Amino acid sequence: MRRLLDVGRDLSLVAGALIVFALSASVTMYLMMRQPVVRTPALVGTPLAEARRWAERAGLTLEVKSTLHDDRYPAGVIIEQWPPSGMTVKRGQPLRVSVSLGPRPSQPSEAPARSAPSAGEPASAVEGGSEGSTATRPLLLDEERTSPMSSASPSGSAREREQSPEGAAEHPLRRRPER
Repeated sequence: MRRLLDVGRDLSLVAGALIVFALSASVTMYLMMRQPVVRTPALVGTPLAEARRWAERAGLTLEVKSTLHDDRYPAGVIIEQWPPSGMTVKRGQPLRVSVSLGPRPSQPSEAPARSAPSAGEPASAVEGGSEGSTATRPLLLDEERTSPMSSASPSGSAREREQSPEGAAEHPLRRRPER
């Protein structure tokens, strides 16, 4: 009989502990869920400084996750946001945004300065001499420079003679095709 009473007492202790645990868990869940929620503002197309003010008013923090070139938006404007606008989130949650760097810059119009003359080109063309100066003649693209039809100079460069069929015999390392 005494053993039966000991088992009953143990069961009542376990049941009491489970009830206390369940009550504390439900109170904790209620308090966590009771935290105020807000709707995320629509920030796409808004300048970054203004977006920060909107986020603060809503009780959210703004995190810039990336910066991207975008042709649709000028620099400093929000182009993407997460979570999307209108979604409900808890206060204090971060709003992650991507900010535009503006349109992708066009390629520079100036050709980079060359440091050494190419084969058959006078050194004055690189150093800015008067005869072959790049200021007095247009810059040629690589395709134009190697093209047999190019007219970069009246006599043609060594590279042009190498490329042209009639100049093939002039190059010491190139053999004429046998017929």
